[in-house]
Amino acid sequence: MSNSNLKVIQVYYSDEEEMKKKSHHGFGDYIRGCLFLYRYCKQHGLKFGVSFNHHPIAKYLVSKVNISIKEAKQTRYWFDILPEFQLNVLEQPYPLYVFTNNMTDISTITQEERNFLLS
Repeated sequence: MSNSNLKVIQVYYSDEEEMKKKSHHGFGDYIRGCLFLYRYCKQHGLKFGVSFNHHPIAKYLVSKVNISIKEAKQTRYWFDILPEFQLNVLEQPYPLYVFTNNMTDISTITQEERNFLLS
C-alpha cells in the first residue's frame, strides 16, 4: 500500500528517548485505537493505514505500511479525547501520523473490521 494514498496512519512507534517522555502503551491500546480510527476514517471517507515498522513488534508481524523514522517522530498522540480529535483531524495536513488508544464500542466487531485488523 502506498503511503501517498493514506490520509491517516495509526503509528505504533518505540524510541527510548520518547518513551522517557510518554507513558508506554500496550498492543491492546494500539489495536483499540486502530479499530476506532478505521471506523472514523471509513465514516469520513479518509484512507487509513497502520504502521508499526519502528516498533519491536515488527520482528514478529509484517507492517504493510512502512514509514520513515522522520515520519514516525511526527506522530501526534491523542488519548481518550475524541472531541479534540474530531475537531482537528479533518483540518490537518495529510498524511496525519497519529497514535490513539481511543475507546470505541468493541463489543461488536464486524467481519470487515476483523479482516482489516488481521490483514
